[in-house]
Amino acid sequence: MSKMPTNTRCLLLVVFVVGCVVVATHAQAPFTDLPRPTFTPLTKACNFYPKRFPTMIAVPPQGFENVCNLITCPRAPNQCYFDSECSDGLCLNFVPKPMGSSCDDGDVDTEYDMCDGSGMCVGAKLNCPSSQTIVASANKGSAPAFWIPPTSSIGSYGTFPASGTHLPGSRFPIGTTEVRYTSTPSGSFGFYTIQCIFFITVEDACDDKCCGLTNGVYTDPNPTVAPNFLDVSLQAFESIFQPSQTKTCRIGKSICDQPNSFLPPRIPNLMPNLPFPHKWFLDPLEDTQACTLSDPVDIGFILDVSGSVGAANFHLVKNAVANAIRNLDISESTVRVAVMTFHSGQFLQFEFNDSFSAIDIQNRIRSLVYDSSQQFGTATGAAIDFFVDNLLTTSAGWRMGETSVYVITDGASQDSVDAAAARLKAIPNTNVFAIGITNAINEVELDVIASSPDNVFLVTDFADLSQTIQDNVGLTLCTTTTTTT
Repeated sequence: MSKMPTNTRCLLLVVFVVGCVVVATHAQAPFTDLPRPTFTPLTKACNFYPKRFPTMIAVPPQGFENVCNLITCPRAPNQCYFDSECSDGLCLNFVPKPMGSSCDDGDVDTEYDMCDGSGMCVGAKLNCPSSQTIVASANKGSAPAFWIPPTSSIGSYGTFPASGTHLPGSRFPIGTTEVRYTSTPSGSFGFYTIQCIFFITVEDACDDKCCGLTNGVYTDPNPTVAPNFLDVSLQAFESIFQPSQTKTCRIGKSICDQPNSFLPPRIPNLMPNLPFPHKWFLDPLEDTQACTLSDPVDIGFILDVSGSVGAANFHLVKNAVANAIRNLDISESTVRVAVMTFHSGQFLQFEFNDSFSAIDIQNRIRSLVYDSSQQFGTATGAAIDFFVDNLLTTSAGWRMGETSVYVITDGASQDSVDAAAARLKAIPNTNVFAIGITNAINEVELDVIASSPDNVFLVTDFADLSQTIQDNVGLTLCTTTTTTT
């Protein structure tokens, strides 16, 4: 083979370099899916090319500008990625910053914000309960408060427990008390300590007229004054307003002992078939159901809130219990009600002397909180022991007389109920009822809890619970009579 003329070799080199510049210009578009330059394979027929490229063409000639200087690569999509970099005329993929790199997730409720190593900014968060204001029962001086215990979380690393200065169900004195929770999440991301604070405010139930006074009738130093009738045409009605000179105090509150003192004299009903609306007058439009009791009764409810119940079903349980006591003659001297809940732990919701108002008790029951933060177990035996120790006491308003206890659960207990049930049933004048819901119930266990087989009731579905409780509470506690006021 004859040698290639020198000028020919130079010409080929110039053509190749120009081709490279053209390819580099196309590489200015970002991302890695752009084509790289290709070369025709060497063949025996094409013998004007060298067998391999001289090293000199891999280095840009003097004065040749680096092609990456002509390319602007995109910025990082967020603060936990590095900006894209140019290499050989190509913009490389984004690279996540190392775990622990500083960032701001934009959430004011998180602390210790950091990159998680996968391009996400996460912060440590403790889901703090809201502050509460509670009205204490008259002459109690304290009230229980309930909330769902908070847990902390850091991105996708899971949840971490928190410890608090108070437990849900604790009683708080009148005034404002700080509740503080602390969590110390740790792992590959490091170790942190986070806290949250909320406040429980308990207000006294007594009013300005009767606070600190025992039950009775007192002279009112500030009696209600009749309206000042400026209009002469209305002065004829002034006599129908009868200001009361006394006040009647009961459990710390003033009550109206003359409900008609500010109403005009009753107008005779000249049309008996068209009764007056009860909105203005006392005659009811319909008969009312009154529950008459021969003796005072204390009624206690032990409600299952384990993980198998669920929030939706517990809502049905609350409504069923609230509806069951709607027509009972609840007062300080007749029917008293107390409620506790349980799963693997026990929680006193309110005592027998916390309220003597049927409406207030129904509202308290309907406002009970179900903790769905984890799947709690069922410890019925421990719950019954807790009921005896904490509610069947005179300080809790129990009168040591006729007592009815309703245990409502949806499954078998994970502890023994034998000793606790025997202890409860051994208390004189105590009647225990066991209500089991769903097919997961242990009937033998219910027989052990109840005072007799007749006191065991099975319900296949939570939706059927309301009528069952209403029927049995009404039939066992009182006789229903139709009365007309």
